[in-house]
Amino acid sequence: MYELFLFIKYLDESISTENDAKEVISEFIENTGLTLLGSPTFIEDKFKLFNSYKYELTSKQPLDYYELVKEWCSSRSYNGWLKAYNSTSSDEFLSYQAQVFTRVSELSIGNFVDFETYIKHIDLKPENSKRIVIDFEHDMQKVTCYIITENEWYKLSFEYTSVEGFVVGDIFHDEFTMYLPIKSPPKVWMASKNDIESQRQKCLRVNAEAKLWPEEKVEENILKYVHWYRHNAVGKCKPEIFGSCSVFQFCIDSSNMESSDSIENFAHKQVIAGFLKHRYTVYFSPMTSPEGDQPFRSSIIEKLIKFVPESLNTSSIRFSIRYGILMLVSKGTRFTDQFNINGDVHISLQNLIKALKHEEELMPLIKTFAILCNKLDLQRFINIATQLQDIFKQEKEKFNEKDVLVERNKNLLMIRRITITPTRILFQPPEINTSNRVLRQYNSDNFVRVSFRDEDFGPLNLSWEYDQKDNSLIKRVSDLFHNGIQIGEKGRCYRFLGCSNSQLRSSGAWFVCEDGSATVQSIREWVGDFTNERSLSKYVSRLGLAFTTTDSLLIDSAYEKMIPDIMTPDGKYNFSDGIGKISLAIAEQIKKDKELDYLPSAFQIRYGGCKGMVAVDPKLGNSEFIIHIRPSMKKFESHLKDIEYCQASKPSLLYMNRQVIWLLRGYGILSKEFINLQNDTLLDLAKSLKDPNQACKSLMNYQGDGIFKQVLDAGIDLTQEPFHRIQLLSLYKFHVKEVLTRTRIVMDDQIGRQMIGVMDETGTLEYGQVFVQYSRNIAVPGKDRVIRRGRLFITKNPCVHPGDLQSFTAVDVPDLHHMCDVVVFPSKGKRPHPNELSGSDLDGDEYFVCWLENLLPRIPNKEPGAYEAAPTVYQDEPISPAQVTEQVVKHITKPNNLGG
Repeated sequence: MYELFLFIKYLDESISTENDAKEVISEFIENTGLTLLGSPTFIEDKFKLFNSYKYELTSKQPLDYYELVKEWCSSRSYNGWLKAYNSTSSDEFLSYQAQVFTRVSELSIGNFVDFETYIKHIDLKPENSKRIVIDFEHDMQKVTCYIITENEWYKLSFEYTSVEGFVVGDIFHDEFTMYLPIKSPPKVWMASKNDIESQRQKCLRVNAEAKLWPEEKVEENILKYVHWYRHNAVGKCKPEIFGSCSVFQFCIDSSNMESSDSIENFAHKQVIAGFLKHRYTVYFSPMTSPEGDQPFRSSIIEKLIKFVPESLNTSSIRFSIRYGILMLVSKGTRFTDQFNINGDVHISLQNLIKALKHEEELMPLIKTFAILCNKLDLQRFINIATQLQDIFKQEKEKFNEKDVLVERNKNLLMIRRITITPTRILFQPPEINTSNRVLRQYNSDNFVRVSFRDEDFGPLNLSWEYDQKDNSLIKRVSDLFHNGIQIGEKGRCYRFLGCSNSQLRSSGAWFVCEDGSATVQSIREWVGDFTNERSLSKYVSRLGLAFTTTDSLLIDSAYEKMIPDIMTPDGKYNFSDGIGKISLAIAEQIKKDKELDYLPSAFQIRYGGCKGMVAVDPKLGNSEFIIHIRPSMKKFESHLKDIEYCQASKPSLLYMNRQVIWLLRGYGILSKEFINLQNDTLLDLAKSLKDPNQACKSLMNYQGDGIFKQVLDAGIDLTQEPFHRIQLLSLYKFHVKEVLTRTRIVMDDQIGRQMIGVMDETGTLEYGQVFVQYSRNIAVPGKDRVIRRGRLFITKNPCVHPGDLQSFTAVDVPDLHHMCDVVVFPSKGKRPHPNELSGSDLDGDEYFVCWLENLLPRIPNKEPGAYEAAPTVYQDEPISPAQVTEQVVKHITKPNNLGG
């Protein structure tokens, strides 16, 4: 006897009883030789939306899996998603191939309106197309589709991770159709006609047999060698419609193949097997695809805004509602299809807006939109109209007028966020952000944080070398920066303002809606005076200082003094590059404002047009607010004199990585030392799952919170208490993954630390010496201090030059005992040690400091690299706003380096 299970999901609502479900399967298996064992098992849907049943069957003969699912799809008597599997494996009937390359007769992108209806929004088979082929790289978990037309070739690709966890197949007559629900649209590439022809001629030239091949074989042979450039649509289809779709559909017609068996073998024994092997659920269902596509009209949003009650009809409230609706619309066809087809969604939105009575009800409404956006991401089929009403009711009941966290901390603000991809503009709900000096000065509601990402939310990588004027993606980014982002037909227009250096590295920026009191130009003028700056890269970098995430400190009227930098005799190097001094009184005030449990030795700050570190100097006294600034810290003129806090020195764990390992190998350290280090780390992590004391140490080290010691002392076993057990397991999985993927090994806190670098203001340390004092317990900064003596080595990531790792002698200097959890470098010698280490400085750089005996270099220090600054390009005329914008566009669309 052969055993088989059938699981049918999303059955018709009319199938509501066990007998109904039994009737369905009885009719289906009538001519298959299958026998039903017992009664169907009802499977409750966690969202309580659909009926699902599980059936157990047997057969005397081997099962023809293909014929079974084909019968279900072809009969079309009932609507439902069928999954067939046996008790041990869901893919026993199938054969797996690592890669499958096949032609398809139809290709489109659209959306599931419900479990039986697929709406085709874009036919991806252009009128002049010659053929379409799909490459399923099961081993690489990647799908690549090639569309070959007379003039251009297009390539679409996405990873299996973009597929939602299930696929749907439909077999009807000679056609096999598969639907892949995707979280984000495929990435699109295009190849130019000239490059295609060049590769064709090369193929014919180097391969003698190619001259005998048919044209289609030659073209398919060169697909992998053609130079592909990023694009944002196929043919003449609109990018915004392409990006709004969430189901990738293709069809293979066996009537076009040499053998009717080939479709059967391809459809199930190769493609489906690949998805099953990677733990994707495969359903079969008869799907309908109605003709016609009704696009969403943006004017509908403005019609909904008209229902705002007169008493609340202010520009701010209208914009908040408009933005909230756009959050839903930006989810694409998952929302707009249901909105267009089901009038209940429109009515539900209309009723919610009309029912607003007080301004306080606006926040529950916006929260409703945000929660529904999240549900649309997580659930494929939901009733939007019903969800709107239910969520709003729940949010209104539990609404708290003010966010406690934001209310307590003046440096936290609710900021809207927009994500731009090659085909989409995604409006994100307001989220908590740490402020910067600009947000604190102006109305934060007028600002939005914009991120430029690829379709899968990874970094945006474009082909800059391809004719820049015709590159649609670069043009898209450039247009948004130069022309602004329009929110709705009658909403605000946000224009590019600036970005911090970290934002620039992650392709982000701040945009602002100009009003009568604040424009882009007036805000930049308020930040500082850049009129004398003639280097475009430095202009952008220094303007970005105003957008660094900082906390404003309650320090007024500090006495400022400009003191000279400490240079080498020849004036070539600067020992004090990026570091100044503050009095103990300022340090105590920062400790109070930030509610710190310890007094840090150094702080990274922004101060008007200055940036860098300031170290506590007891000689400046402890009663007055005194700050000493050096010329190397000053980047531009500014009237602002608030001290802004970025971060403070503190104990930090040290992580070994590939770069440091390679440098140490060059210094004579054997591989076994790193293997031992790795084994010790993994052993400690494993012990933390069994030993309460080790668990406490691990949690304290990684989370820097002494509360775990209190929990342990209270008699609670951290390895058994459910919440802390989950924390420990998460830590273990995270660090094992870090070791496997990045060779990132966490090191014991008693053999090394990550430390911010500062300078010896006393002039005591000699060249080759450092002062290192650290807190013995990472979770308790400033207490039980340890002064390190003897040899150690220091480097700074990234480190690629042999001289980026240097050995030093740690000495005790009584006049530096106030410095803890920092590494103090000398202010004398032939060259500053920070500059020798990867060309770094002292404006906040962190250093890898290790004193483990087995890892200390066995040979003398190697000559440091010559990190000469690249020549700065200056221009004669003042820098224009358009130049600033274009510089940022270039950096986002092509990796670039800005001046500091």
